[in-house]
Amino acid sequence: NVKNSLVTIGANKEDLSKNEYIEGNVTGIIIQESGRILTNYSVIKDLEEVYVNLSLINSEVLKADIFFINEDNDLAVLQVNSKKALTPIKIASKDNIVEGENILLISNSTSDDYIDNVVPGIITSTNRQLDVNNNKYSLFEVNTPINKFNTGGIISNLNGEVIGIASKKVSDSMNVEGLYYAIDLSSLENVIDDTSELKEILGILEGEFIQVDNGGIYGGLYVTRVDKKGESYKAGLRPTDIIFEIDGKKINSITEVLSMVKNKENGDTVICKVMRAGDVIDMDIVLSNIKK
Repeated sequence: NVKNSLVTIGANKEDLSKNEYIEGNVTGIIIQESGRILTNYSVIKDLEEVYVNLSLINSEVLKADIFFINEDNDLAVLQVNSKKALTPIKIASKDNIVEGENILLISNSTSDDYIDNVVPGIITSTNRQLDVNNNKYSLFEVNTPINKFNTGGIISNLNGEVIGIASKKVSDSMNVEGLYYAIDLSSLENVIDDTSELKEILGILEGEFIQVDNGGIYGGLYVTRVDKKGESYKAGLRPTDIIFEIDGKKINSITEVLSMVKNKENGDTVICKVMRAGDVIDMDIVLSNIKK
């Protein structure tokens, strides 16, 4: 059920063509048919370029772009453009996840056809949290060993539905001997849903939230495509711009900014600071599509 949804991610085409583990390879998970792939940010953050092997028979290695990062909970979303039909993973309903449930950690860091490794285990707790920079992220505690070979892999129930994503970085930071931690996908889904709603209010057709990192890169809403008939376009917003501040508030959390914007009315104006090719531009953008 999951074999077509797993990929291998690495630093170059040659290594991904060897069908063996190369230091730094990591598993990725197809989450959207359009080519969105989820993985651990900690493994790819220092790569100059990122490549993906779809792990299908006779599949070519594709260059990937990074569209979403959150260093706090070790998640990154990549984008690849493939001529092949992609199969997104199925996500388990959180309501049906319980302690003691049998799970499988399934990974592919070797560019094998479909799957490289399967490790069985159980969920030991559904009530763990990662607290970073005053943000809390839900975790699943498992007894399935998570290491550099299978980090980024899926924690799956026996129906092939994903419960969480294995993270060696998060497991190491929790520092509990004999137990390991998977990132609850609902935290990512919430960010994606909030980002989509904020884009609609601002009149942005395509774009992603980029989390600020320790390198000083501006975090915020990266704009891919703007509605040419919308107020944002009239205000001067263009593709590749990054909105990093709204009404004096840095965009470190999409949820906080969305809550602030939704307290306004349709037709109200917000003052946005936008990064464009190293320059900061002020824009007054009129809001619309606010749903109370």
